Amino acid sequence: AVPVGANGSPPVRAFALGPSRPWAPATASMIRFLRITTDALSSAVIAGDSPIPSIEGELLSSERVLPPSIRTAIFTRVHNRLKDELGFFHIDNGSITLTESTASLPVTVLSNAPYTIAATLRLTSRHLVFPNGGSIKIRLPQSVRSWRVTARALTSGDLPLTATLISPDGRLVITRSQIVVRATPTSIVGIALTIGAILVLALWWVRTSRRRRHAH
Repeated sequence: AVPVGANGSPPVRAFALGPSRPWAPATASMIRFLRITTDALSSAVIAGDSPIPSIEGELLSSERVLPPSIRTAIFTRVHNRLKDELGFFHIDNGSITLTESTASLPVTVLSNAPYTIAATLRLTSRHLVFPNGGSIKIRLPQSVRSWRVTARALTSGDLPLTATLISPDGRLVITRSQIVVRATPTSIVGIALTIGAILVLALWWVRTSRRRRHAH
């Protein structure tokens, strides 16, 4: 319900649309996929030079009546643009050494994007448990940031860990990385005690040797 326009035109008009052929299933599926991906990325971008309006405009242009070859070219450009945007983000996959059964794991995320995103950093592993939960909400500007997550190793050795950066709506994996956590069977305290015991033993041996020499 809207008022009559200043030019006297009625507030409601009936649009006359010409006949159109339905899209092929493959075309409809591609538009749906690109739309979901674009919306998911849009939910992550919270500040800065957002690429979303330009990508949405190009995607919208594919829904016009177009020759199949032109529509396919638009799909390819939009898909490549989204792929390039996701390529701005990376999780460092360097190995992490866990010297105690329970410790804080540093996870480093790099962004080269000219905007800030909000996302969920999710850690999963069959051989690690996370007492405070394996997911944290993060804000990532164009920089390198590290977050620490408390983890407990269920066994020793090389333990695979999957780190995934997910859009706020949960529909898009922004980036994913496999990290190796090396859990040693001894803790830092144990190592320190062992070194201390060795030093005491060495000191005792030196003193004993000197006494024997004086005795001779």
